[in-house]
This record gives sequence, structure tokens and C-alpha cells, in this order.
Amino acid sequence: MTWVPIDGTPVSGTLRSWGEFFKKDIWQWCSELLGAVPSGHVGSTKYNIKLKWLRTRLQEMPLDAFDHILVQYAPCYVMYLLGSVLFPDKANNTVHVLFLPLLDNFDSIVGQWCSVLAL
Repeated sequence: MTWVPIDGTPVSGTLRSWGEFFKKDIWQWCSELLGAVPSGHVGSTKYNIKLKWLRTRLQEMPLDAFDHILVQYAPCYVMYLLGSVLFPDKANNTVHVLFLPLLDNFDSIVGQWCSVLAL
């Protein structure tokens, strides 16, 4: 997969400098991208999102909704896949919030991966 673009900011670093680097609060970003924030996380040092919470959000998705509504659930599903399949933790029950910036420009992600899959 040498043709996949790797330009951009790395997924690394500490969460102490999150606000300086991304110019956004972690949980504000979570609310914008996932549609909600897990209870008890705002103002705390819990930087993992439980997969159970993501699964519950996905189960709330209306099955007969229009495409623009379904697209709002896509970042939630991608976070679920990141935490359960690609980068599971030891207990396989949480995903770290460091992956949130990867979902910020979801339209460009979909376009890049569609072009890679077409090759």
C-alpha cells in the first residue's frame, strides 16, 4: 500500500498539549463528530470511549433515515471499528480519543479510500 497518502499530522503525542495543537477541546470535538459525549467524560481525564457507548449510539440510528442522516453515524462506526478491530486495547472495550482528528474531514477520507480501493 505504498500509494496511500501519508501527508498530515501524526497520530501521536500526549493529551496534555491537545488544546494547543488542535485548537479545540477534546470533548467539543467528540460532540461535533460523534453527535454526543459519553456521560462523565467532560472535565475528566478519561480519554477512552467505551465501545459499548459507540454500539448503543449506532443502535439508535433510524434504519429508514435519509442518506444525510446516516452519514452522521459514519464517524461513530469508524471509531467503533478502530477500537474493536484495528487497534483494540487489552480488554477490547475502549477506543482512545486520539483517533478523533482522523475523522475531522470525513469526506476527504472517504474519497481517498475509494480511490485506493479502485486500484
